[in-house]
Amino acid sequence: MQKEKTITDMNSTFTSLLQMLGKDDLNEILFNWNESELNEDCSEIVVFVDSRAYGPRTGGANKVEKSEFIEWLLSDAPFDPKVYGEKIREDNQWTELVGKARQTIKVSTNG
Repeated sequence: MQKEKTITDMNSTFTSLLQMLGKDDLNEILFNWNESELNEDCSEIVVFVDSRAYGPRTGGANKVEKSEFIEWLLSDAPFDPKVYGEKIREDNQWTELVGKARQTIKVSTNG
């Protein structure tokens, strides 16, 4: 039962992110995270695998867990200078976008 509650909460939190940020901004964060994006109906996170790089049976879209994305978003990782460059915290657009997403998660999970 506990797992179902967590999934429901994660889905609700993710829905809140989509509503507050909009599809374009959420896709921007997702792409910067792991080159993933929202699926067509915006209900899932997917990452597309290029079969040319990994073989003919590996192409298509793989589902990514929403919990992984939210954990990453709430960590220090979105500002990791090794990944995003030394001046990532000076990027006002990125800082505001991540801040808005984090605030949405905080409001969503605190009721």
